[in-house]
Amino acid sequence: MFIDRTYFNFGVASLPDSDAVNNILSNQSFIDRCEKDILMKLLGRTLYNDLIINKDTTDTSNKWYKFIYGSTFTVDGITLTWPGIVNAEKRSFLANYVACEVLKQLEFTLSDTGMSRQQAQNADKVGMMPRYSKVWNDMVRMYGDCGIYAESAYNYLLMTDDVFDGWVFTELAELSGNGI
Repeated sequence: MFIDRTYFNFGVASLPDSDAVNNILSNQSFIDRCEKDILMKLLGRTLYNDLIINKDTTDTSNKWYKFIYGSTFTVDGITLTWPGIVNAEKRSFLANYVACEVLKQLEFTLSDTGMSRQQAQNADKVGMMPRYSKVWNDMVRMYGDCGIYAESAYNYLLMTDDVFDGWVFTELAELSGNGI
């Protein structure tokens, strides 16, 4: 839909170039399902459906074009920049959310005998929670940081001059390194 495998090559949301990761990310429908999940939380069903209808617009004045590719907005006379969900920096809360879902899938495997963890070979296996928490918390800040001057999706939708009627926002919480 919006992002692809290239969003996971660097930065907080980077994932290793391994067979296990590539098997998951080579399936664009997995990425699309994750995008839908987090965008439904951010926008609610009505606005999500409107976004999907307008996702291919090239009209730079369209509110969804600005949401997708970025725009500026003003708070108390201060101009802030919303980078959009698709950008040249390849940094998006969508990528972080997908990375978290990949990390969860890699942590456990469903087998004929139930859930199992893979054993590390020639390495020490470490828990995923510190890494997961870092990626998740970065995503939460881009998604819904409610600080007045935060350049988050929440603040953009709230403060932009464009009108997003029917907006239903689901707040997400940051995690500690222990996943709490």
